[in-house]
Amino acid sequence: MQHEGVQPDIITYNILLDGLCKIGRVDEVKNLFNKMLDQGINPNLITYNSMFSGFSRLGEWKEALRLLNEMSDRGIHPNTITFNTLVDSLCKEGFTIEASKLLDMMIQRGIEPNTITFNTLIDGYCLIGQVDKALKLFDLMVAQGHKPNNFTYNILINMYCKRGKVDAAQKLFYEMPRKGIKHEIVTHNTMLDGLYRAGKIINARRVLDEMNRIGIAPDTITYHTILDGLYKNQCMDEALDLFEVILSQEHKLEVRVFNILIDGMFKTGKTQVAKDTFNVILSKQLVPVVVTYTIMMRGLVKEGLMDEVDDVFVDGEIWMSIRFYYAQCSCPKFAQERRN
Repeated sequence: MQHEGVQPDIITYNILLDGLCKIGRVDEVKNLFNKMLDQGINPNLITYNSMFSGFSRLGEWKEALRLLNEMSDRGIHPNTITFNTLVDSLCKEGFTIEASKLLDMMIQRGIEPNTITFNTLIDGYCLIGQVDKALKLFDLMVAQGHKPNNFTYNILINMYCKRGKVDAAQKLFYEMPRKGIKHEIVTHNTMLDGLYRAGKIINARRVLDEMNRIGIAPDTITYHTILDGLYKNQCMDEALDLFEVILSQEHKLEVRVFNILIDGMFKTGKTQVAKDTFNVILSKQLVPVVVTYTIMMRGLVKEGLMDEVDDVFVDGEIWMSIRFYYAQCSCPKFAQERRN
């Protein structure tokens, strides 16, 4: 371009800087930015926002904060996008308190925070366990006229579920429709997981009924959550019935779901069902992992079915892993049988 006598302008540099930021080539970004300055081309807000995004994505929030001070010195005023990028970067690094100071700075400079700003900070406080501050920020968000969205509620529901406060999570869950906010599949999956962890099977069934009523189809995560929840709450017959429905509808399941079911079948004395479930893995052209084989070996050994152990195909690496497992767990009967 320059060889042909055409000099790049700020638009050209912004495009190049944005592209380099998106592919994480930070050193080249810095060099190109300095080259731009050497050529007397002054950066603008778009330049800095692109660089904020790039540095923040790579966790280089200190460099991003330095740029914030630099742009102010140049008389370039940051906007909501600028601050949201920095807030997100700091929260992801666990520096939520520092990020909250940027919110104060925004308000002081007359820059209006938006729903994204509040959601990011609320999520940040939840991640570091400061629930009270997250809830105060939620109240501030509403007081300033910003309407919470699905993401806002999903953050808080997830936070309550992880802390075992499923009643508070359910209150928010059922508040959403009253506020005109539709449930998403993520919301249902989070609520189901929390309810199963708390042993509230009936409440979980109500959430599933609500999904059916409003026409939200379960996804793979939903089925994983339900099967795992039923297993952990000793509802193996119900889990097996659902598993058969899932298979009949050709839903894609991960191997870890089969692991959960096989383990549960062995523990409830359904040895043949466990073996049949293992065979389904192979028929679905899925690849059993070390955990799968370990569960099978452990179950067969416990039932005294030593002759069937060799019928379970494993390669050398998997076999060595399983031998290590039994050595650690001390299974003399199995070790003796293998030596013989």
